[in-house]
Amino acid sequence: MLSILLLIFQYKPVQTWAAKKATAYLSDKLKTKVDIKSLYIKPFSSVVIEGLYVLDKQHDTLISTPKLTVDLNKFSVFNSIPERKINLDNIVLDNGSVYLKKLKDSSSNLQFIIDAFSNPKDTTKSRPWTINFNKVSVN
Repeated sequence: MLSILLLIFQYKPVQTWAAKKATAYLSDKLKTKVDIKSLYIKPFSSVVIEGLYVLDKQHDTLISTPKLTVDLNKFSVFNSIPERKINLDNIVLDNGSVYLKKLKDSSSNLQFIIDAFSNPKDTTKSRPWTINFNKVSVN
């Protein structure tokens, strides 16, 4: 069953369908528009997002890019996840735009995303994830 699921998820249309489901969830959670035209995941090596578009709370563009590529370095389901470590070898933003601005309350138009994914203080202790960035390119 798992092998069939992995085989099906190697096709771009299936990955794009899953991305549409994820963007619907994110749009609902963030209470703003999030859209991805297509998604392609090369297992354990890279993720390519085409047509990424996110609005801020004031309904202005926060990010818009025709293509965002993230190359993973030495990702392994058996090692990376248990170690809670992800190495991002190269992130490439092609012909994209990011519009960050300071709001009247001294926060930024990105703060609502940070707040939405911040965990409330809890009493359980868990190891944090380590995310290493090697190179970020903006073309």
